[in-house]
Amino acid sequence: MDEYKIKIITIIGVVLLLTTFGACEKKEEPSNEQAGMPATTNVGSGPITITDPVSPEVKEEAAAPASAPAQAPEPEGAVSPTETTSIKPGADPINVALAENGGRVVLHSSQYNTSTWAASNLIDGGTTKGWSGNSRNPQFVVIGFDQEGPVEIVDVVINPYTKESKRNWAKQVEIEVSLESPYSGYRGVGTMTLGNEPSDQVQSFDPPMKTRYVKLKFLENYGGSYMQIGEIMIMGHRLSESGGPMKHVNLAASENGAKVAKSTSEYDKTTWAANNLIDGGTNKGWSSNSKNPQEILIELPGEQPSVVSAVAINPYSKETPKNWVKGVEVLTSATSSYKGYVSHGSFELAPDADYHLWTLPEPARAKYVKFKFTSNHGGSYFQAGEIAVFAK
Repeated sequence: MDEYKIKIITIIGVVLLLTTFGACEKKEEPSNEQAGMPATTNVGSGPITITDPVSPEVKEEAAAPASAPAQAPEPEGAVSPTETTSIKPGADPINVALAENGGRVVLHSSQYNTSTWAASNLIDGGTTKGWSGNSRNPQFVVIGFDQEGPVEIVDVVINPYTKESKRNWAKQVEIEVSLESPYSGYRGVGTMTLGNEPSDQVQSFDPPMKTRYVKLKFLENYGGSYMQIGEIMIMGHRLSESGGPMKHVNLAASENGAKVAKSTSEYDKTTWAANNLIDGGTNKGWSSNSKNPQEILIELPGEQPSVVSAVAINPYSKETPKNWVKGVEVLTSATSSYKGYVSHGSFELAPDADYHLWTLPEPARAKYVKFKFTSNHGGSYFQAGEIAVFAK
C-alpha cells in the first residue's frame, strides 16, 4: 500500500512538472504596444513604423490617396469661394486740402494776423492753431490743390474749434466749387450749419464732386466779435488730367508793377489807404472819407497798353457791410490818365466777402482803368477790400 501510494504521488508530480514546463515555453514577451512603443509589421525586408491613431480631422486628410495632386493655385484674378464678386472700393480718400499733400489757401477775405490766426492754419492738419477773420463779417477762403490739378472730393470736413470764445466759431457755411479759376466759374454744391462744438462736421457728396477749387463762405457765427474756424479737411482723390485752369494774371497788383494813380479820397494813408486796394489781399482795405460817390484810378504796368478782358472787386472790409461798395462803373483809357476814357458798363456788388468777376463786353486796350463807385449799401463811407484787372 505504501509502495502504491508512492507510485501515485510520483506520477502526479511528473504530470505537474510537465504542465509547468509547457506553460513556460508558450509565454510571450509584452507587445510593443503594451510596452508603450510603436507597433511594427514586416513588409518586405524592413520595418515600417505605424503611428498612433490620429484625430478625425488629420486622419481624414491622411486617408487621401497618395497619388492625389496638391491643390492647384487659382488662376490670376479668380475669386475664392469666401469672397464676394461685388466691385471692390477704390483707394481710401486722402485729405487733398492738407498742406503736406499740396493743398493751399489761394484766396481769403481776411486773417487776424499772419501767424497764430493765419488762413494757412486751416490746412495744417490740426486745430491747435486756427484761423480768425479780422471781424465778424462774412468771410471766405478758396482752397486749391496739388499742382493746380483737379480732384474728386467725397467729403468736406470742418472743425470750428478755436481757443477763443465759442461765440466766434463759424455757424453757417456755403460750399462752392470751380473747375475754371480761383475767381470764376463757381457753383453752389452744399450748405452746412455747424454745431457749436469742437468736433469734425461733415458734408458728403455722392456721387463725388470734380473740382479744382473749393470756396467756403462763412456767413454767420454764434454772435462773437470775430469769425473763426479751426481746421478744414477736403477728402478725395487726385485726378490725372491734361490741361490746367484758366490763368488770371492780375495786372492791377502792386507786386506786378501797378499803382493807384489817383483816388477821390481816402480815410487815412495807412489802414484805409487807396494803395491797399492793390496789395494782394483784403486784410487791409480802402475807405473814403465820406459817403459821396468816389473814383479810383489804376495805372497798369508796362510802357504799352494791355488788353483788358475782365475786372474783379472784393467789397470786403472789417467794418459794417453797409459801407461796402455796391454800384460800379468801369472805364478805360489807352493814352492818358485824365482823358480818352471809354465806359464799358456798370454792375452791382452783393454785400458779401467775395471776388466779383465782371467781364468786359469786348476786350479793351488800356493803360489806365477807372472805377467809379456810385453807391454803397447805406453806410457812412465807401469801402472795398481789393481790385483786380485781368488781361485777355
